[in-house]
Amino acid sequence: VSPEFKAAGHQVVLLTPEYDENNLPKAENLIHLMDTVTELMRSGKAVACYTPGMGGVAEAVMKMSFGNSIGFKFNKLPVEKLFSYCYAGFVLEMAEKTDMGLELGYTVAEQSISMGDEVLALSKLLNAYEDKLESVYSCNISQGNNGKLENFSYEAAERVAPAIKVAKPRVLIPAFPGTNC
Repeated sequence: VSPEFKAAGHQVVLLTPEYDENNLPKAENLIHLMDTVTELMRSGKAVACYTPGMGGVAEAVMKMSFGNSIGFKFNKLPVEKLFSYCYAGFVLEMAEKTDMGLELGYTVAEQSISMGDEVLALSKLLNAYEDKLESVYSCNISQGNNGKLENFSYEAAERVAPAIKVAKPRVLIPAFPGTNC
């Protein structure tokens, strides 16, 4: 993890486009928002970015905290704002304080996520998040053997060619985006 992600006290904001009557982003405003986010990231004014998914802003902040191993303190926000859909929105960790977007809170040195008096340790959240599918997709694999892996090698005694032969292509049909492939 790079040093800028370890700094506590970074402001975290939510930038969203304008929405139409169907709660979908307006195209012109969305393009402007994407240009703004790109410029913030390239200039170093934003040090981390995540787009909220099905779990809304709360999920985005949780995953950013996992990835950067840094805690977060939410400002007092309505529950609907934390867990509602946020189509085409961006959660940005800013290097310097800004007045753009909705301020969600600040990064903290403690490895926890908090709002008011409620505090959740990142380790407990990560365990709950990963253990759901641990029996199917193991990601917490013990290293054993003091981290040393056993060497394996195999040499085939004979090479077997496939029974089904594949014809060599005689025609090339290029299909590229925009060619109505």
